[in-house]
Amino acid sequence: METHWHWQLFADGPGAEESVSGADPAGGPSPAAPAPSFDEMLRGGYQAEFDRRVSKAIDTAKARFTDPRVAQLQAQLMDYQRRDAVLAAGVRPEFAEFVAYKVSGSATGGGAFADGLKAFVAANPQYAGDPARPAAWGAHQTSGAGHPDGVEAAFRSLNPHMKIQ
Repeated sequence: METHWHWQLFADGPGAEESVSGADPAGGPSPAAPAPSFDEMLRGGYQAEFDRRVSKAIDTAKARFTDPRVAQLQAQLMDYQRRDAVLAAGVRPEFAEFVAYKVSGSATGGGAFADGLKAFVAANPQYAGDPARPAAWGAHQTSGAGHPDGVEAAFRSLNPHMKIQ
């Protein structure tokens, strides 16, 4: 005597409680087999499908009930926090937004941003310093030996009447 199992998941309507039935191949009545529990059905090979459907339902619900303005406000808050961190690192205010943009493009997490900021400020000291005294503005461009480079020499030749200190 061979028993055939028929699985009917997520059934509705009449006979839904009879999700598993045993049938005699000869067509006669057979003793009723006990229906497996939900956990037994999941262990029987349906766990992955169940998990996929639950995950999809959760994602759909989140998308339906999330206000797009919340994401925009969270992004603005993160921008302000990064700008404050840049200013606290000693970057001059006029360069704060630029430095935050450059560092955030290379960093993904909060700790990675702080580490990237330290490295960026160390590698680019021209953005840090005293805001009352800009670094390198108005300084003579030299070739390293105290002689003006080609740009400054050309400027002097075009503007002989200007006094350059």
